[in-house]
Amino acid sequence: MNWDTFQFWSQHYFAPWVQDDWKATKKLTLNLGLRWDFTTPETERFNKMNGAFNTTVLNPVSAMIATGTAALGSNTNLQGGPTFAGVNGQRRGAYKMNMLDIQPRLGFAYALSEKMSIRGESAKHT
Repeated sequence: MNWDTFQFWSQHYFAPWVQDDWKATKKLTLNLGLRWDFTTPETERFNKMNGAFNTTVLNPVSAMIATGTAALGSNTNLQGGPTFAGVNGQRRGAYKMNMLDIQPRLGFAYALSEKMSIRGESAKHT
């Protein structure tokens, strides 16, 4: 059996940010900024990916079930089936992109003496 699907998956990550240092006092410097993270949904170049499961479509297996099957009775209209990425209005990506991941960036440096300082920063690790 030959399974040559020639798939090409891609996903992109962006994290633009702005940052500035502010000298509050002679010994204290504050570092203030904002970072915006977003990752594009994974896509396949030729839409060889399943989309969401559609619970309202007539399943093609229904035509293969004999009427009066003990488990189903007379109802052989089975509902549900897969959708495919980029087809019939489905989005190409595996999920909806989150554009709301905005993070404050805070840091400080305080001079304890001429040769010693203490530093700290906040960071979100994803």
